[in-house]
Formats: sequence, structure tokens, C-alpha cells
Amino acid sequence: MMSLLWPLTAPITIDTDALAAQLLDEGAASFVRMLLNSPLLESEYNRIKVGGGTHTNKLNLGDLHTLIFPLPPLAEQNRIVAKADELMRLCDELEAQLTTAQSGTSRLLESVLHQSLRGSSSDILTDGEMLTS
Repeated sequence: MMSLLWPLTAPITIDTDALAAQLLDEGAASFVRMLLNSPLLESEYNRIKVGGGTHTNKLNLGDLHTLIFPLPPLAEQNRIVAKADELMRLCDELEAQLTTAQSGTSRLLESVLHQSLRGSSSDILTDGEMLTS
């Protein structure tokens, strides 16, 4: 089950299988979105969902009041969201570095294979060179 939040700028229609709640503070939206999609709430959803089968994703609305829903003060929510955003940026940077390293590894392997097939050590690429043949 995936939780979605979006700003309400116009009237909306909600299906009978959806639940809507309006957040009064825009700053809380990011925190609540993370919380609703967290492993903690996922286990809570699984605890109260109706049917018990993996294909059933309906929640028993009568049991919603039993959900564990930790909601710290707004200032703490903002610190948590800022830290999560910072860590996500770091993950993106590390992923980019890994992609660059993998590309360099592929180029080096290509160079070594090319050199071994041609039998000349002068054909091994150095950083920044391109394989020409």
C-alpha cells in the first residue's frame, strides 16, 4: 500500500476505497508522507488490513484508531525531513560516483583486453584517453 499526499488547490472526488485528511501545516506534509510510507506504518497497515490475502489492500477503517502513528513536534518533524533530504542527496552523490567508477572499470577492462589481443602494452588507456581502434 502506498500513501500519497498532494496540495488541495481545487475540489476533489474521492473513491469509497480512499481516505482523505487535510493537513493544516504545509511543513508537516513531507514528514507525514515519509511516515505513511515507512516500514513501521506498513507493518501497522498489514496488522489491520481486511482479508489477510496478499492481494487485499483494504484497511479496516474501524481499526485505524489502533495504528501506532508517532508524531513528534513540528520542529522535530522539520529536522527529520531535512536530515532525510540530506542523506538522500548523499546517496545520489554516491550513486553518481559508483556509476563513474564502474564506467572507468569498464574502460580499463576494454583497454586491457584490447592490449592483450594486440600484444602491446603501449595501447593501455590512461585516464581520460579513448580507445581509437
